[in-house]
Amino acid sequence: MLAAADISATHWIVFVVAVLIFLGLDLGIFHRQAHVVGFREAFLWTAIWFLTAMGFGMFLAPALFRDWHSQQSYDSRWITCS
Repeated sequence: MLAAADISATHWIVFVVAVLIFLGLDLGIFHRQAHVVGFREAFLWTAIWFLTAMGFGMFLAPALFRDWHSQQSYDSRWITCS
């Protein structure tokens, strides 16, 4: 059964801003020139974004949010849903 989540408008605004910042970094700075992406480059960028998400879940979120008690839940959802 799904639990009710207390997500405010501030949470959504922060989320949307973070997504736009990361999208801007990815498309505007890291990939300015169009080119064929090889396996090595694709693997590297996948690893970078995966480690960014895992770093958030393991280090940043527990430090910022007092009630961050669902570490394993975050990890398993991120890995299975992405």
